[in-house]
Amino acid sequence: MERVRVYGDGGMASKTGVGIFARALLDRFPLLPVEKDKAELLTVIGDYHKNLVPLVVPLTLLKPHLTRIPVPYIQEQVYLS
Repeated sequence: MERVRVYGDGGMASKTGVGIFARALLDRFPLLPVEKDKAELLTVIGDYHKNLVPLVVPLTLLKPHLTRIPVPYIQEQVYLS
């Protein structure tokens, strides 16, 4: 979310900016996982699909993020309790 191309006066692009939507999203949901967390989670989910790790491993990574989101459907999930 943080790597947005910003074009300078010379027309050269640099990945130093943050998009308007990404900034608003992070301001509204500051605990939302960002790219590092996402990459780690995707790796662990891939490992689960390959039967390298048990289901508890990706759920352990997901649980702290999902418990902060007040969605009744998510909060009622048995695997997350």
